[in-house]
Amino acid sequence: MEELTEETIDKLKRRNKVIDKSILIYIKKLYRRSKRSNYCGVGQGLVGISKTGDVYPCHRFVGHEDMRMGNVNTAKIFNKEFSLNNKGILSTTCKTCWARYFCGGGCIYESLQANDSLYVPDEKWCLKLKKSVELGIYAYDKLNIDDKKYLGFIKNEPKNRLP
Repeated sequence: MEELTEETIDKLKRRNKVIDKSILIYIKKLYRRSKRSNYCGVGQGLVGISKTGDVYPCHRFVGHEDMRMGNVNTAKIFNKEFSLNNKGILSTTCKTCWARYFCGGGCIYESLQANDSLYVPDEKWCLKLKKSVELGIYAYDKLNIDDKKYLGFIKNEPKNRLP
């Protein structure tokens, strides 16, 4: 990851095309000061629907009968409990994490696979995410105003404005 970050910075400085844009995601979040309160739209409008019409919290849960929320072919009311409990960054584990606004609590499918819980993030995933954010901060710090303009972060702003 460190080598990829250095390569990305080097390509940006030379104005070459960056193929792997993973580190750019974190640079962009830092510049825009954006916060992520949930990892994705699961439980908040996103669903996965099987070919038989069964509805699941997301496409990754299709076929997991215990996660079935209903069926589009029946008048049965969908299980709302799941969406009410999907708290993302409000989970106990995430409340004290310094990187919580970068990940939004992580993928609940990955959490379930790692810990048999929808709300306890996968520790390995968390470590990888934190390392990615650290490298994003490092890369962001290496960019000058011209680099940020090249990335499209700055458009017609005074040069003395701090990003």
